[in-house]
Amino acid sequence: MQLHGGGATAISREGDMIAMNETSMRVCECPNRSTAGMSLLAAILIAAVAPDAKADYVYTRIDYPGATSTNVFGINATGSIVGNATLASGEQIAYVYSGGSGGTFAPLPAMPSGYGLFAVYGINDSGTIVGAASAPDGSVVGFLLNGSTYSFFSDAGRSFTEARSISSTGLIAGDTNDFDSGGNPINAAGYVYDPVSGVFADILIPDALTIIAHGNNKAGQVVGNIFSTSGAQIAFLRDPTPPPTVTMFQVGRKTRARGINDNGIIAGFTWGGDMPRQMGFVGNSSGYQLIAPNDSTPETYVEGINNNGQVGGFYVGDDLVNWHGFIGTPASTPTGTTSGGAYTFAVDVVPDTPVFIDPAPALGFDYAIGQGDPLFTTVTLPIGVGDSQYTLIVRGHEYPLAGGQTFDFQANGFSGGVSGFRVTDIETSAALDPNDPTAFPTQLTFSGSGRFTGTMTPLCVNHKLPPQAPPQAIRHMLAPCGN
Repeated sequence: MQLHGGGATAISREGDMIAMNETSMRVCECPNRSTAGMSLLAAILIAAVAPDAKADYVYTRIDYPGATSTNVFGINATGSIVGNATLASGEQIAYVYSGGSGGTFAPLPAMPSGYGLFAVYGINDSGTIVGAASAPDGSVVGFLLNGSTYSFFSDAGRSFTEARSISSTGLIAGDTNDFDSGGNPINAAGYVYDPVSGVFADILIPDALTIIAHGNNKAGQVVGNIFSTSGAQIAFLRDPTPPPTVTMFQVGRKTRARGINDNGIIAGFTWGGDMPRQMGFVGNSSGYQLIAPNDSTPETYVEGINNNGQVGGFYVGDDLVNWHGFIGTPASTPTGTTSGGAYTFAVDVVPDTPVFIDPAPALGFDYAIGQGDPLFTTVTLPIGVGDSQYTLIVRGHEYPLAGGQTFDFQANGFSGGVSGFRVTDIETSAALDPNDPTAFPTQLTFSGSGRFTGTMTPLCVNHKLPPQAPPQAIRHMLAPCGN
């Protein structure tokens, strides 16, 4: 088998048959969503965000411009997402959004002649993208996209290979199989692939018709799910510590694990049994939390999780036909308001560890620390609110800032950090009543340990806007909402 597109590089495979026994295969009887389970899970989620912060997931809807359906599969911690979309014309595309490159949605670069896009699935913090493509010989192969350069690969002897995720170490997890004359999968395996050495390590699980390895992290842990010969859908966690072991687990009757971050937090989706609808889940062996972007959607798919605890996925829309992507953010919500309408917070913080805060959106926000709080050192604004293009104003200086792009105050000449700043240019079409619980989750880091007791004041234009008022004019009209 050859490594296509990057030269004729031979691929070898290192077999990794997992011995399933009572110690390596355990089906957990996961707890119901009780108050105790929720408080325990809150501690789990906060470990990925900041100690002792309250983790309420808030959601930002993601729609590719001009698309009727959009999904989000991969999400990294540096402001990028990847997914697939169906345009109004019926054309299907794979896209990437990157805050670091100006905050725009763009289709993936064209593939080399003879290859066709199948799907995009994952992106790591370095921006390397993986997915699947149709090859000139009719097979389906994995692809790796680094910048604008594609490399293609497949597991030896199998005609179908998908690359589902790529870790910060560059290892790829995915699934591979052949098909019998009736089109049914045979010789199925999950795998971990090293594109540097060209070595595959197959993940083989007894009684599995299909094995989908979907998420992996820097420790080499892999999560996914199997479709068993009896029709069950069961999630698994593979630990690479020699000898490698696979632990099977379920949240609902049917469970698919889709992502695992470097903190060991697992995300996926589940349904069946006494569950009234399909929901996402986030957690680990100590407990889990069921999540969904709203109370009405019958199907939620969580497909990835980054090192900040944010999840990406998609859900069925109100028409029960088309899909909307989403980002779910574990944010600390306000503890109250001041007489002037500012939202107040009480969050423990440590240096350079991100926390998310979330009031309701308006046309802009003023951010300020409380007395004795550590200074702000970075800010990252959300993807998917309006056009995801904002203006950051600090000490009279204005900076364009895209959703997902991190602004480092110290690197931009504000030594030690800042005590306050303003965000503007949220479109009027995106703004809602400031009292509505719709999310504008903001990621912040601080200069030292302590407690953030500051404020986030929603800004409005408290009189009628002139027709087609430009953003520059609106910035000067902003005032605390209601004043």
